[in-house]
Amino acid sequence: MASIEPERLPSAFTNTAWVRPSFSLNLIHVDSRESPLYPGKLSDLQRFHRLLQLPKSQDSYFNNILHKNEIGTKSIINPTTIRPPGNALRHVFIVHMNLGSNSTPVSLLLDTGSNFVWTQCQPCKSCFRQNAPVFDPRNSRSYRKLLSNHRFAPFFNCTNGRNCTYSTRYNGGGFSKGVVSVETFSLKTHTGGTERVNNVVFGCGHENSLGGTDYKGGMTGVLGMDRFYTSFIRQLGSQSSSLRRFSYCLYEILNPTRTRGFLRFGNDIVIPNQERVRKTPFLSLPNSSRYVVRILDISIGRYRLNVKSGPCIVDSGYGASAIEQKSYSAMLSFLIRHFDQFNLQRIRDSRYKADLCYNRPRNFSNFPTMTFHFQDADLEIVPTSLFLIRPQYFCLAMRGETNQTVLGAFQQRNVRFVFDLGEDKLLFLKEDCSRDGN
Repeated sequence: MASIEPERLPSAFTNTAWVRPSFSLNLIHVDSRESPLYPGKLSDLQRFHRLLQLPKSQDSYFNNILHKNEIGTKSIINPTTIRPPGNALRHVFIVHMNLGSNSTPVSLLLDTGSNFVWTQCQPCKSCFRQNAPVFDPRNSRSYRKLLSNHRFAPFFNCTNGRNCTYSTRYNGGGFSKGVVSVETFSLKTHTGGTERVNNVVFGCGHENSLGGTDYKGGMTGVLGMDRFYTSFIRQLGSQSSSLRRFSYCLYEILNPTRTRGFLRFGNDIVIPNQERVRKTPFLSLPNSSRYVVRILDISIGRYRLNVKSGPCIVDSGYGASAIEQKSYSAMLSFLIRHFDQFNLQRIRDSRYKADLCYNRPRNFSNFPTMTFHFQDADLEIVPTSLFLIRPQYFCLAMRGETNQTVLGAFQQRNVRFVFDLGEDKLLFLKEDCSRDGN
């Protein structure tokens, strides 16, 4: 089977006729009680530790971006492989859907680092454990295979007059191989209704692996939404033009009872205070399909760290932000000096996992803010999104990482992010995300 070429890869959600040009999906945190991956009752520290580990790579994403074509010797750029090694498919959010005329439930990992949608299908030659019934195309009247005369056939490995196949791989060992198919997806919206989407092109996976990550049988596949997500919308005209924008507003991601959010598309994205919107352009980096912006510097309070300008990945699949190691060291040094002036007792207990934790005196609230200075826009990170703050202690909710900076989910809370792929810009503004959907 041939690997998919990313610059030519159609996204499942761009090859369809939508019921209406806007909708919102429930976005479920992996630790939510609504999640099939709910880990049960955990302490604050256990949840915080899980947050810091989502995902944790040993090597830089930017040092692991080339993938060799399975059928040749030429190196190609494949966004489905541009993932940190290790827990490459360890993500924070899940989207539930139903597939086919028989409405088989599927639970897909939201992945902003790849651009193909697939789920496990019968017959399974080699599949990971799945608690829900595996989708069986033979039981769905609306299912059909994508044939070699289909207009999107040139983007896959097809044989004249026969089926088209795909093969997509992720760093860390995850992969999916199968038949390119066309089916109806039913999407449960935040209002309790259902959007039926016909003629969705997706991967029906017969050989699949999640790369050794244990999802307790709760996952069925991946919903890829990287920057090639709308590569084919431009060919479909105004009917799908509003779907060039998607948005989310994250609220509480450590409380298992308050971790639901909404993934909004098109006209369901409402921004009442346009004058407060900040915009920064996406970078077009070689070998990269992820959402990357340019970070110029980082400030703590009014103090500029004078970090080296460079790329910053925006990825809700990271539980907490990762800062390029040299910049992170400068940040730690400044924070230690800041808290030393209050004679706080530093915690060095390994149970806390974070690089910087302190015992918190009663009513202590002298926490600094942090600002990410992006190109043309500043993102202020308030103390409650910079630290895990509890009555008895507080910890820095970031970590260092070799050669890359990633803006993760914990630092994205109470900020609406709009990924505008028509303008090729990231838009953001402060918002009380607890009111999203009210």
